[in-house]
Amino acid sequence: MMGDKLLGEYPQIDYLCIGEGESMVVEFLDNFGKESLYNIDNLAYRKDGKVFSNKLHGAENLETLPPFNWDFFSKYELVQKHGIMHIHATRGLPIQLLLLRK
Repeated sequence: MMGDKLLGEYPQIDYLCIGEGESMVVEFLDNFGKESLYNIDNLAYRKDGKVFSNKLHGAENLETLPPFNWDFFSKYELVQKHGIMHIHATRGLPIQLLLLRK
């Protein structure tokens, strides 16, 4: 919502995902500590005391992403304990924020 304005108001934040984050976060982690980090779409960042905001790209095609690993959940244990399983699924988070310190 606030984009790179958030970086201007909170100097303790160095990097911020703006827009879609499914592949941005993977690229961010793959390039962390490299100069190529600063070319990633959907990234706002602080460098040399200044705030920068890279271009936004459109929504990801979710069909190209790997399937969700449902093995993270023990569905039988949940259902046995509670008799029902609630799953809340959305397309990403309403606000995606990535905080890392240098």
